[in-house]
Amino acid sequence: MKDLWLRNLVMLFCLGFFVALPCVCAAEDTAADAPASAEDAKDALLPELPTEGTAEDYTKYLSELQKSFMTFVRANGDDVETLQNVEEQLRERLLAASEKILEAKDATAAQYGRAVSTILNITAHTQGRKKAEEKAEELVAAAEKAGHKEVAQEIRLSIITAKIQNAETKEEFKKLITEFSADLTAEGKTLSRNEVGMIVGIVRMAGYRFDTEYALTLCKDFIDILEKSSSAYAAQGKSELMPTYRRLSLFGAILPEIEGKNLDGSELDMSEYKGKVWLLDFWATWCGPCVAEIPNVTKTYEKYHEKGFEVLSVSVDRDIKKLESFLEKKPLPWKCISDKDTKVDGGLFSEFCGVQGIPCMILIDKEGKVISTNARGAELDRLLEELLGSEE
Repeated sequence: MKDLWLRNLVMLFCLGFFVALPCVCAAEDTAADAPASAEDAKDALLPELPTEGTAEDYTKYLSELQKSFMTFVRANGDDVETLQNVEEQLRERLLAASEKILEAKDATAAQYGRAVSTILNITAHTQGRKKAEEKAEELVAAAEKAGHKEVAQEIRLSIITAKIQNAETKEEFKKLITEFSADLTAEGKTLSRNEVGMIVGIVRMAGYRFDTEYALTLCKDFIDILEKSSSAYAAQGKSELMPTYRRLSLFGAILPEIEGKNLDGSELDMSEYKGKVWLLDFWATWCGPCVAEIPNVTKTYEKYHEKGFEVLSVSVDRDIKKLESFLEKKPLPWKCISDKDTKVDGGLFSEFCGVQGIPCMILIDKEGKVISTNARGAELDRLLEELLGSEE
């Protein structure tokens, strides 16, 4: 719980809208808290802002406001105009209470950080991301003046996080990464938990947004930073990066022989894929994006199959019966196996490939070499056109 405000602060610019705050206490509410009727709720105003109090008093007030608002929402969900008026009142009081916390001499880092997170969240929602970034810069100076260096550090991290997440080009992304890396390797620097988490997130994001070669280089650079760091969180960060490193390292390598069984229990025959361009598709029936990708892969399969294109789907479903039921209703024109029935280098195929998220689509050329670890959508068709030629 101590670091909850830190995680919220790092995430809020990535979300950029006002949803987290009213929902924080939703799980704590019970049916008994709800008003007897919508009319009762309309008459129940949000708690008034205390005229004086400690940082702890105003922090408790923030929770009371959020809880009251959620109670009001449950009773008045269809009354849009009333909800808008109350939400405006909520924002005003959240901001006022947060400012009181920032002014308080007795505010702890957690209390100060929660106030900062609240202010930036509301600013992003009402004035846009740019204004929120400007406000964040002001709050860095305020936090340092108040002696909350940890909070100031996390605000800076939230700013660079926002810029990296929203970089529109690879060049802009690389420039920001250079700045971020320089800060991480500054003399006397000890990486915080959130900074290590940010490293892991950046590498994973780069693996899906940019070419595999660049993402692999980035991954190696950050692993090097973590290995040289004295941070207590560095080892865990490296451990979390290794699956991504394994997946990205497949690029340009020859995929080893896969041992496995088909869903009917027969042995998987990988000779069917030798000399062909084929797609290795890790997926699951419960994964919406995976299922949504099937029509695109089917269209591509029909377009290039006669030219030597194959697909092998590897399901990570734990419940094989659900997989079999799905395939019975929506059969695939290519082979599908269960990851549970595979073995590569002594472990499951998904583990060998460093699969952390699905869909994960890996394209292999005729020589058995991996040429993409993110062959999805239009990128798959582009690569196949290069390898097998355009449709005649």
